[in-house]
Amino acid sequence: MRRHLFPAIAWLCGLAAPFGPAAHAQGADRLAVVQRYADTVLAKAGGQAIGAPASPLLASGIDPRTGQPLVWTFPDGRTAVLSNFSAQQNFMRVLVWLSNLTGDERYRQRARETVRYYFDHYQDPSGLLIWGGHRFIDPRTLAPEGPSEKEMVHELKNAYPYYELMFEVDKPATARFIRAFWNAHVHDWKTLETSRHGVYGKPMGALWSQPFEQQPPFSATKGLSFLNAGNDLIYSASLLYKYDQDAGALTWAKRLAQQYVLPRDPKTGLGVYQFTQALQRAHTTDDRDTLSK
Repeated sequence: MRRHLFPAIAWLCGLAAPFGPAAHAQGADRLAVVQRYADTVLAKAGGQAIGAPASPLLASGIDPRTGQPLVWTFPDGRTAVLSNFSAQQNFMRVLVWLSNLTGDERYRQRARETVRYYFDHYQDPSGLLIWGGHRFIDPRTLAPEGPSEKEMVHELKNAYPYYELMFEVDKPATARFIRAFWNAHVHDWKTLETSRHGVYGKPMGALWSQPFEQQPPFSATKGLSFLNAGNDLIYSASLLYKYDQDAGALTWAKRLAQQYVLPRDPKTGLGVYQFTQALQRAHTTDDRDTLSK
């Protein structure tokens, strides 16, 4: 036994070496870089720095050469500063964890204020938030914007909102959003036909209590069951169960996840981007016209 003891101690000491003073200094340097980045974003991406009224909203991009915010240009030439909260969720995580690591609560408070402001000003009557692939806020006017050619629909693709923080700030509003998210994006609950596009203002349906019948993989549907959109639905319902003990949400999260498992290639196990195929609803003579809906 003893002959193995000293090699084991030496191995453990070697393993511990990366966590010595040099590694601690490296970690401090890295943390300082992240903190400097967060401070720069907070100083330059909102409020007076971009000519916007006081609010916690941040521009989604700043040109480092000019300091000007990223703008969206519409077909008629009109522009709007782009602030898309769905694309800022990891930055909210950075702020919270900076507070955890530094003890400076300013970062966490700013993240909480942004979530609170969004729930108070940009949650529509159905519960959906004004964000995502086709909606954003102009922080200079505080008005919702979006490209008209996409009818300003709701869309999340691999956004993975910071639900932990959202539940902490306002549990009822967060639960309301997640239920509205599913209500808007599941077009047929019986067949679990989903779509990346959801309609704002849709009245709440029966939701989790609706019947379900398993369909064969690659059934033709109107909705496009993109994996990156399905991921967000599955993630949201799973966390609704975790934080609100909604058993129905977990049941449907598992059902939707299973739809992406069933079409996997039996030999390779490779998965799919869609578990359905697009239903042809129109014809075109122009190959550039995909008629994507």
